[in-house]
Amino acid sequence: NGHGARACCGGSEMIGRRIFYGIMVLAALVYYIFHTGYLAWLVLVLVLAFLPLQLLMSIPLWRGCKVALHTKAGEVEEGGTVVVQPVVLQKGQVCTVKLRLLCENRFTGETYKQNMALKPRDKKEAVFTWEEPDCGVIHFAVARPRMLDIAGLVALPLRRPEEAAVLVRPVPHILPEVPPPAVVRQSSTQQQAPGRPGPAGMREFTDIREYREGDPLRDVHWKLSAKLDKMIVREASIPSGTSIN
Repeated sequence: NGHGARACCGGSEMIGRRIFYGIMVLAALVYYIFHTGYLAWLVLVLVLAFLPLQLLMSIPLWRGCKVALHTKAGEVEEGGTVVVQPVVLQKGQVCTVKLRLLCENRFTGETYKQNMALKPRDKKEAVFTWEEPDCGVIHFAVARPRMLDIAGLVALPLRRPEEAAVLVRPVPHILPEVPPPAVVRQSSTQQQAPGRPGPAGMREFTDIREYREGDPLRDVHWKLSAKLDKMIVREASIPSGTSIN
């Protein structure tokens, strides 16, 4: 089975922002040490106050942020594609939401994990596809949902959404048609002689006997001959050489 996911982890982006903020704090501190003036003091205060201020501004957004799992179909046929999409239920989403999507086929025990990031106004990156799944119930759950603050420096935990499930039905197999009993009887008692069309070539076997010199090999009953360890032929009620007027 193949798994495909279009997702952006977002972890490296948050680490980069934290490193940048740390450099800014270090630069403001160095500037304050070597230039002990009003401007240096103001720059240091603004840089240090930036983190708690933007965190306070992010709290209302965090309280109204929720995550839900959407599936395009509740049932699919085996060999199709299962699509699940985590969605942020927040008006005017402005913050990135990070989560880990857990997938498990309850019938085969196959599991899969995918780290995803739901960026503002960009839902295409948060689509997970399970290609050609085996039959069974595929169970989806979210672990460690977090919302990043406005600056993307702090991850705030979110409530886990309700789990979702998709039923993968097996491909139906069409059984071959069973011929009527009359056709079965006719095929077991009659045989068309090759190269002899018409009634002269259609013979009905009624008995078996030992092989005689001159008997055609096509009349040999090979299974019975192998069991009895001697040549046995099927005797026809209408001989192959007899013509019917």
